[in-house]
This record gives sequence, structure tokens and C-alpha cells, in this order.
Amino acid sequence: MVAGEVPSVVVAAGAPGIRAILVRTSRCATIGAFTNAGIPLQTTLLPEECTVLAPDGSEIRELVQSSRGSLVHCTLPPGAVSGPVSHRTVEEVWYFLSGRGQVWRKSEDHESVENVEQGVSLTIETGTHFQFRNDSSIEPLEFIITTMPPWPGPDEAYPVPGLWTADKT
Repeated sequence: MVAGEVPSVVVAAGAPGIRAILVRTSRCATIGAFTNAGIPLQTTLLPEECTVLAPDGSEIRELVQSSRGSLVHCTLPPGAVSGPVSHRTVEEVWYFLSGRGQVWRKSEDHESVENVEQGVSLTIETGTHFQFRNDSSIEPLEFIITTMPPWPGPDEAYPVPGLWTADKT
């Protein structure tokens, strides 16, 4: 695949009367709406390369989406710092798979910096300012994000003042 190419969709037969959709992608695109929205009974392999570059600069690999939420795999490269953002309408639940880093969150009433590593989970409520960084110079910071409702598109996240100096994206 080349940059800007649309992901390929493969229809796979399962048990009698059951069909699953396998979405394969291999290039990182600009942020947009979820590519497999509206496809029933989704089954997706983790893409080798990012499918979307998030507004905060992290690499997103789209997984599956239902009418009430979406699931993605997020990677922040070694030593990278995300851009600080907030969400207009969605909330998220994060679960860290590998790497070590920190997540800054600020709401009207609270502000915290959490150390994150494999096994840690956290929430990003609607309107929360947040930013994250990878403390390793070798290993990527990888985590799963569930977004509710599903990610609506490029205007969802907006920049906010942050705690750390972000990498240029």
C-alpha cells in the first residue's frame, strides 16, 4: 500500500450463515472517521503500521467499532511526548500493554501525573486535558483505548495547554 491508499476489506466466511469482516491496513493516514464503521461482526488483526496519526501525535491502529464504542491500539515512540489535547464529546478507557511512561490529566477539580506501565488502566473523561510521554529511549509505549461513543472524526480533539513540551508533529 502507498500513503493515502484506502484500507482493503476482506470478507471471510465463518460458520454457516455467519460472515466476518477483516480490515487490513498498512499506512498511517491523517485523522478521520473510523474506516470500518458500520461493518457488522468485525474481526480485525492488529495492523503492522499505524492507520491514523492522532491529533496528539500518537500512532493509532484501528481495531473494531460498534454503535456505542470503538477500540484502537495506540503507540507512542521511544522518548516521544504527545501534544496536550482534550475531547469535546467522547470519554476513553486506556489499558497499557508495554513500555513505561507518564500520563498527565487535568479536570476542573483535579490534576494528576500517573506513572504507567504494563497492566495499568485509567480513564480520560470528556473535557479532561491530557498529555502522555514515553520515558524509555528504547521501547515504545503501547496501550489499548476504548472510546465511547465511537470516535466521531477530526474535530473531536482540540489542543490545550500542557505540562510537558510536546514533540513537533
